[in-house]
Amino acid sequence: EMYVPRMERVDVNYILTHTRGFTASHKQFSVVCNPSPLPILLLDQGLFKCIHGNAIRNALKYGEKGGPIRTEATYYFETGWLEMKVINLPGPGHAQLIAMGPRASELVF
Repeated sequence: EMYVPRMERVDVNYILTHTRGFTASHKQFSVVCNPSPLPILLLDQGLFKCIHGNAIRNALKYGEKGGPIRTEATYYFETGWLEMKVINLPGPGHAQLIAMGPRASELVF
């Protein structure tokens, strides 16, 4: 069965700053938007929350313990695309991944 997105007007700014209890007001989490604020977008809110929440959980799980986690979101008016990055400091095992070279990307992704 194929998933059918439920498109609706969504305030992405609010979602990014209130994802699953990890508020941007907490010193570990920050959000940078371009433009700021982002416009109201037509997207599947549940799917967006799931993707962002998963990226935050991965940053918490695999990044530096207690390290900063930043979400960067950029909306491109000319294409209608939203780019989102969740950035954290490397965690344990990062040096071993780097030592593996290109093979690491194949194993991780």
